[in-house]
Amino acid sequence: MHPQFVTYHTQLDCIIDYAERGLTGHSFTGPSLLNQHIGSGISVSVKKSNIIASLAQFVSVLGTQLDSQGTTLSLSTFGQLVYQISWNTKLSVLGLHQVPKFSNQHASLGPIALPIGIFRHKDPFSASLRSTAMVVESELDTSTRIGGWVEMNNSGTRHLQWGASISDLPEDDFGWGLRLGGTIEGLKDWDHYQVEGFSKINFGEKFSVQPSLVYVKNGSTHFPALMMKSSWSF
Repeated sequence: MHPQFVTYHTQLDCIIDYAERGLTGHSFTGPSLLNQHIGSGISVSVKKSNIIASLAQFVSVLGTQLDSQGTTLSLSTFGQLVYQISWNTKLSVLGLHQVPKFSNQHASLGPIALPIGIFRHKDPFSASLRSTAMVVESELDTSTRIGGWVEMNNSGTRHLQWGASISDLPEDDFGWGLRLGGTIEGLKDWDHYQVEGFSKINFGEKFSVQPSLVYVKNGSTHFPALMMKSSWSF
């Protein structure tokens, strides 16, 4: 069991490889806490057998007061536990704790600064945000993946997000996928969800198009939509 120290920047999705997006926000195939800009920080990871545990500390500057007398910082702690169930299936438990903190003096923090002050005291005027998530992902073969996730945070009422996806996306052939996702407010309202079916057509090695048919339901409002995404690499 050997710890590894790694420096991370800007986004949590650099830590986990399943943070992918569909054509729209609700079809995001990973928890939203992985797609947040939370500054720079440092992480330590420990691996033993088929379990990997990681802990990261981030800091970012949210803004400066109008009187230029202070700076608002965001201190974030991220934890991740990954259990490799089998050679092609893994279960991950994630957690993110963010605390906005006002500093009376301007702070100059480098890309690997560790905000130790988060452990010393709690600012009574700061509103912290806590998010927890669980993700299951399996690779059926080299191009076929299936997975699902749930995430809950403490923003006001009990707020739960969920998603599931299956896709077959070979690099040099026709690909397809299906994504579902939504939000449950108060653990009772299931009227906010989205279904997205898409295909991926490759034209050579550098250009591809991805037509998508989306159905969105948001309370009493629901509608279908046809969308198109293209990518071109040089």
